[in-house]
Amino acid sequence: MAAATVKRASPKGGAGGTGKLAPSGQPPTVAPRAAVGTMPPVGTNEPEAPIKAEAVGLRFSYGAHEVLKGISMPFRQHRITALIGPSGCGKSTFLRCFNRIHDLYSGIRYGGELRLYPDNIDLLGRGINPILLRLRINMVFQKPNPFPKSVFENVAFGPRLLGVKRKDELAHEVETALRSSALWEEVKDRLHEPALRLSGGQQQRLCIARSLAARPEIILLDEPTSALDPIATGRIEDLMLELRERITMIIVTHNLQQAARISDATAFMYLGELVEHGETSTIFMNPTKQLTQQYVTGSFG
Repeated sequence: MAAATVKRASPKGGAGGTGKLAPSGQPPTVAPRAAVGTMPPVGTNEPEAPIKAEAVGLRFSYGAHEVLKGISMPFRQHRITALIGPSGCGKSTFLRCFNRIHDLYSGIRYGGELRLYPDNIDLLGRGINPILLRLRINMVFQKPNPFPKSVFENVAFGPRLLGVKRKDELAHEVETALRSSALWEEVKDRLHEPALRLSGGQQQRLCIARSLAARPEIILLDEPTSALDPIATGRIEDLMLELRERITMIIVTHNLQQAARISDATAFMYLGELVEHGETSTIFMNPTKQLTQQYVTGSFG
């Protein structure tokens, strides 16, 4: 399907930068296997991680319906940021702005900016190539969506786009990605079997491997474990905690316990607006907004 023409409101102010992209009650119970919030506590001398991406007055509309209403917040490098809030508050819409998936539909409009650092590029700019953008900012969806191809060809898709052609190089890239997604030992003898024969949890890890093989800087995860059983969910969460050492991740989740377990920072959204964001430990234990307190303690949502 051809990409639709996108109408974009002019941003107010903002830094410059080229438009080119090169591939390159009580708070929820926290499970003991992962600490809550690993970003440095406020007031310590430990420096914060650099900002990898930043929303600046971001607005998004479907026709006359404004879904996102001027969101501004940073996303720090090699951190997991969780987007939480009730259904219909704009979390997934916000997430999908980062790699311009909305461009595939007509009647949409962006406003404000989404900046990627250190390039200082506005991802919503007219000169952005969405194909190259989606290599740098990849996405894992709620329901596993492997291609109707073999396990090998699923993972080789990104490297092929990046120009890798030699069989030995492709094999290396595929094995590296499958090892990084903790799937290699389970599929090393099934590489040429259809990916759809894998279990649901394996398919989701395959989708993560496919994403990793494209060498992204940011991975977007839209409720990646909501369709999985607790064991598969635990494996995906452990994998995310390992991957954040080298990749920035943004996850949409309705599971507050999951957000508390794995994220460094949390943003609470409501009715298309950003209510509050900060360290996960602060959002869950000592939020500054009453609405946040009501949501994380289960008063509504």
